[in-house]
Amino acid sequence: TDASDFKSVLTLGKTPTHTCMDYEGGSYNDCLISNFDECKKVLKIYKDGIQIGRAILRLTKTRERKSSLTFDDVSSVKDAEWSKPNLTIFVEKMYTPCVEKINDAKDEILNFLHEKAKSIGAVLNFAYTYGDWDLKMAKIEVMISASRNGHQYIDSLHGYTGKDSQYTWVRTNAYIG
Repeated sequence: TDASDFKSVLTLGKTPTHTCMDYEGGSYNDCLISNFDECKKVLKIYKDGIQIGRAILRLTKTRERKSSLTFDDVSSVKDAEWSKPNLTIFVEKMYTPCVEKINDAKDEILNFLHEKAKSIGAVLNFAYTYGDWDLKMAKIEVMISASRNGHQYIDSLHGYTGKDSQYTWVRTNAYIG
């Protein structure tokens, strides 16, 4: 299920496992408020009534690299090298105390996310941490919109902390759903 209610967002650093977003002493708890932004929801995974995982769902835009050839001396990216932006649900890193149970629920999670993306005409991209889910890897740019909080911590984008007044594009390797 996904949620954006006060309790789900406030406790995302405590449940189902402690993370840097824990409102009581998490190293990035000052960024917790950014998860109330209207483009974010908390994906909550349950097994037998117990929450076993959570990830942030970010409604954003992404664009893929048009060419698979990359050379360091010519890979300074021009807009022409990237596809037209797609409306995207970007699934950030999954936090769980029980990876095996999450992997067992992988098909259910993917079905839920595919239906959600389809219902709004979006594509589905996953953070680099979903390597064992048999998804296709791509070099993408993710649009990070400014947070009303002023800054945000996004560990799925290698700890990028956004402070921009509008938005910025961040390059990363991600999995295409």
